[in-house]
Amino acid sequence: MPQDVSSLLEISYYLAFLNYVLGSALLGSPIPFASVKRLGASMMKDSITGIVMVTGFGIILYIVRFIQNLLGADPNELIKWFNTFFLSISSKILFLKTLASISNPLLRSLIDPLISSAISLLTTSFISLFLLRILYILIFEKGGILLAIGVLLYNIPLGIFKRAGSLLMSFVIISMIALPAMPSFANYLFGNLVNTSNSNNQSQNNINTQIVYPLIIFKDYSGNNLSYVYTKFFFPEDPNKIIAAYPADREGVLDTRSLDAGLPADRRIGFRNELYGWAFYTDETLYFSRDCIYTQCVKIIKIPHILVSYMPYIFVHTPSHMLYYRYTIYINDDKGLISLDMTFETKDELMITAPSTTNITKIIINNIETSPITIKWEWAGLEGYTYKISVDPGASFSNIHIDIYFLFREPPKPNLEIIRYEPEDQVNIQLDQFLSDVIMTMILTTIFPAIYVSLITLGANSLSRILSGRH
Repeated sequence: MPQDVSSLLEISYYLAFLNYVLGSALLGSPIPFASVKRLGASMMKDSITGIVMVTGFGIILYIVRFIQNLLGADPNELIKWFNTFFLSISSKILFLKTLASISNPLLRSLIDPLISSAISLLTTSFISLFLLRILYILIFEKGGILLAIGVLLYNIPLGIFKRAGSLLMSFVIISMIALPAMPSFANYLFGNLVNTSNSNNQSQNNINTQIVYPLIIFKDYSGNNLSYVYTKFFFPEDPNKIIAAYPADREGVLDTRSLDAGLPADRRIGFRNELYGWAFYTDETLYFSRDCIYTQCVKIIKIPHILVSYMPYIFVHTPSHMLYYRYTIYINDDKGLISLDMTFETKDELMITAPSTTNITKIIINNIETSPITIKWEWAGLEGYTYKISVDPGASFSNIHIDIYFLFREPPKPNLEIIRYEPEDQVNIQLDQFLSDVIMTMILTTIFPAIYVSLITLGANSLSRILSGRH
């Protein structure tokens, strides 16, 4: 038995003995008042009860543990119950706050009141569970001391604190028996909802994994940013069905969060890029994990078909059989020069694409000015030209030097349609299930414990009346 409990019981024993001596004195005194005699007899009776409590303290604890075992009440199960709901509530609050921050503005006005109410309910549940956890700590870690304090209060002479001591002892005893049994009663009444809550967390994860809002940067093969790249996204199993389409800005950055235009998470996503009338295909796929919901992920996409660029004015593309290259770009006010040294394996075609605001003044290959084939294009409200050059290295590998001279001015911003990704209808069903689970969590962690603790208090009050001699 702990030293502090033993000290309290020792003091209680002496107080009970003192109470007996005082009661005997009052009972045997010559004072001719019946009330004094009754007080003395009551004090003697209380002292005997108090001494029995002190000497039988260990037996009381043994009986409590026996009843716990009889009911199958394990304090460790209560700890697991607490931890399960703490984790469940915390994850639900985090999810709802994330959902509120990333929701489509059109939906936000509809779902914000629901989210706010759900967060309030979950916060109340968390506080209720926290208070219940404090009660558990007091009862099971300090229960012996509290019980000993109750015995001490009971044995204070004249019965000044007998009622308080009886209430404290009764509450500790009833709580030690009843609290560990609370998960069993909850499971019996509500059908093992702790496990149901955990399974519903899977539904929550399904909702969590629906939409992410990454930051995507588009670059050419040389590492220069590509302005106004229009990317169409699809699932690889159905490449003809476009699930989303988003344009990059002038700096070549697609910030899906600023557009409120997300992408599916935990799924492989195919894509193809469009720029100035050309479509660029790739076998590469994108994958954004669940972590990208909480932290914006950054992805750099290089379009290998575009060799070098000075965007949004000009880009050079389709060197399929190139073995080696190096380049320099010279800019002077509105004049530009792209110089390329390239090595080709076989005959190839080099494309130079620019909007109509860029004028290709001349193209020189190995110091000889060439006349390219001109192809006009129209795209997203813009128009321009692609200049096709045929490159033939001859019988062996050939080093070719190309100079592209151009004049440029700022082109208009292309008019590109935003097609936002819409989750499947299943999400709405899962969200309904999630909100139902929030309500059930509220019942299990707030309403049910409040009723349960109230019943414990009623039981403690009844037991204290028996201990204090009031029937």
